[in-house]
Amino acid sequence: RATLDELNQIPDLIIDEKQLVIVGGGSKAKLLCQYTANCLNKKVKAGLAEASAIGNCLMQFETNKTASREQLEQMISKNMVFEQYEPKDVSKWNADYLTYKKIMEDITNELS
Repeated sequence: RATLDELNQIPDLIIDEKQLVIVGGGSKAKLLCQYTANCLNKKVKAGLAEASAIGNCLMQFETNKTASREQLEQMISKNMVFEQYEPKDVSKWNADYLTYKKIMEDITNELS
């Protein structure tokens, strides 16, 4: 969340995502996905635990002209299951984030 806040400070960069997509091994960690949704106050879509292997296979299909990009995207959307996580306890997470920011500010001030 702190990183997103920092990125949003860049004038020419607009980050207006409504959800975050987690792929790879971390997508299997239900607690991580739920905490991410809570912390960011955004929906999290998680899946494709073997994203690297799947991506490699898809690139082989495309490189060998076995399938088009559109066909590959359809194949993924039809066959891959994603879990959805909705934000919970948002006010508590917002309060905890403010505490975190204060601690980080104090540490930064002590070190400078």
